[in-house]
Amino acid sequence: MQDMELGSIGGEKTNSYTHSVKVDIREWNGEFGVDLRRWQKFGTEWKPTKKGIRLRANEISQAITFLERAEAELKKEGIVK
Repeated sequence: MQDMELGSIGGEKTNSYTHSVKVDIREWNGEFGVDLRRWQKFGTEWKPTKKGIRLRANEISQAITFLERAEAELKKEGIVK
């Protein structure tokens, strides 16, 4: 398997810079996982920041479960439509 860019979340402008969260499948130390990393735009160039998280392949299913629960709670409170 090769590294794969899955997409970006956001692209929001905050104060004087624009940031988004990129979701990629990446190999690191011989092990594939999902990399969720904040990227920041400097002028016309996007660069990764140190803020991010890496999920091992066997952690993805549980993370999805927790994210779905978080979404349900936020919907219940009217924070997310």
